[in-house]
Amino acid sequence: MKNSARVFIARSGGAAVVVTMHVNDDGIWHEDGTPIVLQGPLIAEALGTAAASAMKQTARRTKNLRDTKASDWSAYRASGERSVRQFERQFVAIEVEGANEANLVAVVTGSPEKDSELRVTRTVSTAFPNELGECILRVYEACRDRRV
Repeated sequence: MKNSARVFIARSGGAAVVVTMHVNDDGIWHEDGTPIVLQGPLIAEALGTAAASAMKQTARRTKNLRDTKASDWSAYRASGERSVRQFERQFVAIEVEGANEANLVAVVTGSPEKDSELRVTRTVSTAFPNELGECILRVYEACRDRRV
């Protein structure tokens, strides 16, 4: 199974929320209920370590998503933002997933905003947390100030 995590970084750079992604029996990906919150200034090694740890926890987990509301979103709740809409405006969403089932290489992809047509993608080895963190920060910086 490809490992997967999501990283949400505040446009201000003041915080990041890192969350493990799981897949249910229907093949639908969903967030773990216990995100990791990092306060800024963000350090590449700490961010990479958190993302690598979150990726390693990916698993098949039974979860019925039919009754979930947007306000149940664990990354949003951990962010402390007042509304889901505010969270989506104030944080850059970045996906970090294994390039294949060996998970030796991660594909890091971000977008400037929700539903954006622009996607910024880089690949990086998962062996070195500092390099993974640097890659995540580079994708974040490329997305942070752009609106599409």
